[in-house]
Amino acid sequence: MGEESPDAFLYCFDVNGTEIWKSGAGEELGSDLKYMPAMKKIKLDSEGNIYVAASRACGYIGEKYKYLGRVYSFDSEGNLRWKFPESELMDSGVTWIDATPDGKYAVFGTTCFTETDKWREGTVHVLNGNTGEEHWRYQIQPVKPFF
Repeated sequence: MGEESPDAFLYCFDVNGTEIWKSGAGEELGSDLKYMPAMKKIKLDSEGNIYVAASRACGYIGEKYKYLGRVYSFDSEGNLRWKFPESELMDSGVTWIDATPDGKYAVFGTTCFTETDKWREGTVHVLNGNTGEEHWRYQIQPVKPFF
């Protein structure tokens, strides 16, 4: 289960409702009470590995509305396997993720309602599900005029 909160925790419970582990994205994505990060979408593969799309709308910074996003993968024990991108946050939101049943590939798309500086909106990214390394990406051209 994931939450939208200042901590943006992802929780794992056993069948009795006892918390087994939790991990948060709030420190990385930042937070305030108006613009909180969230674990937007969670997928599992057949090995119990977890793939998470985490994102935060940050509001207007200057004349531009800003988003931040990152994709995470955890093993069934809650250990971080990888994060994408590894060394930075995307300047675009990530609200959807999927993985092949065997966990070989993970795929997500970026979303943003403004022009971005680096991680363009409407891009589909295909990652190695075990390492988080990007295999390829495809940019869907926006309808003009861009709003």
